[in-house]
Amino acid sequence: MVDLLIPFGKRISDGRMVEASEVPNGSHCGCICPQCDRGLVARQGDIYRHHFAHEADAECEGARESAVHLMAKQILLQGADICLPMISAASYQFHVVPPGAAPCVVFDSVGEEVRLPDMRPDIIGHSAALGLLVVEIAYRHRCEADKLALIRAGRMLAIEIDVSDLPDVISADALRQSVCVNAPRRWLYHAEVERCIQEEAEREAKARAEVDAAWVAHLAAKRAARAAYAAHERAAYAAYEAAEWQRADFARRQKWREDCEDLERQKEVQQRRITGRSQDPVYPAPQPGRYPRPAVSLDCDDWPLLGAYCMACGSQDFRAEEAGWFCVGCA
Repeated sequence: MVDLLIPFGKRISDGRMVEASEVPNGSHCGCICPQCDRGLVARQGDIYRHHFAHEADAECEGARESAVHLMAKQILLQGADICLPMISAASYQFHVVPPGAAPCVVFDSVGEEVRLPDMRPDIIGHSAALGLLVVEIAYRHRCEADKLALIRAGRMLAIEIDVSDLPDVISADALRQSVCVNAPRRWLYHAEVERCIQEEAEREAKARAEVDAAWVAHLAAKRAARAAYAAHERAAYAAYEAAEWQRADFARRQKWREDCEDLERQKEVQQRRITGRSQDPVYPAPQPGRYPRPAVSLDCDDWPLLGAYCMACGSQDFRAEEAGWFCVGCA
């Protein structure tokens, strides 16, 4: 992507980053592009905010990013007060710091791209309160993973300031306010942030353990409730079975008593018939095993209905013969 509006240019005479309004208008501004080192044109029109642009037919990718990056470094090198990120378990994520929510730091000395073992930070500042502090400026590219790993392995205090959300053309004062106060920032490493993260992890682990324990207790209570319900169902069914058995037993006993009473009545009726104390038709005195036919005409199967039984064996099974009834049980 070709950057057409470049907010800052590098002045050839002293190497400082300047605004377009600080130099003569046009191609005699004496500034070059901080990315490709080609000449810039200062445009100080009435429509757009003053800015720099490349000469005609010149293409340069990353000119705006380099200009903003170098100007932010220059602001820090000039000894500006920087608002530090807040200290919490989420301070490794970019966040906007509310006014007064975090302290500001004033550097006693500032070094630009000082070579450290295996890396080169953007800014290294020193203050009496914090000691050495690494400052990274992020525009389109954030701090690389390798550099971040080295910072945390070395336990170096470090912050990163995100200046990517800027208008197309910005003044040096607006960039200063953004870098020092308004821009999102984060800690790359801080011992207190590590402690907060550890405490947060312990709280989450404790809360997770409590939730797991509560869930296990809930499952145990649910299983106990199911077992109690099943036991109740079994007890209720057993009570129902016992009640049904008692009812059936009572019915059997009642039927047995009724049968016994009917049998006694039958015996009494037959005895009366035999002794002549009955109003029923009188039959001749029977001999054991053989009985005369009744005065009425009856089929073979109707005789037991009168309550007759064999005086010898008590059987009610008879067979009709010419001379009378013959007891099958006495045969």
